[in-house]
Amino acid sequence: MIDTSKDVLLLVSSLAIAAFTFFLCWALYLLIKMLRVGNEAVQKIKEKVESIGETIETVKEKLTKTSGSVKTIANAVSGIIKYVQKKKDKKEKKEEE
Repeated sequence: MIDTSKDVLLLVSSLAIAAFTFFLCWALYLLIKMLRVGNEAVQKIKEKVESIGETIETVKEKLTKTSGSVKTIANAVSGIIKYVQKKKDKKEKKEEE
């Protein structure tokens, strides 16, 4: 089977090529595995950012809806304060006379 040095060279070369191919496949497997983990991390971050965006939109909608109510309440309170102030001024005028 192994008669000449050429045969030894071919056998060693074929073993080297097989080892190189094995390690190349192993390295590609690890690279693909790392990329998959990275992709999952990016997807989770994307979901969190979308969730935060939705929360901000919900808060914004609630604030715009309640701002009208707050304005109405503020106007009512302002009217009540003016009314009380007028009553107080009339009472003070009566006491001065």
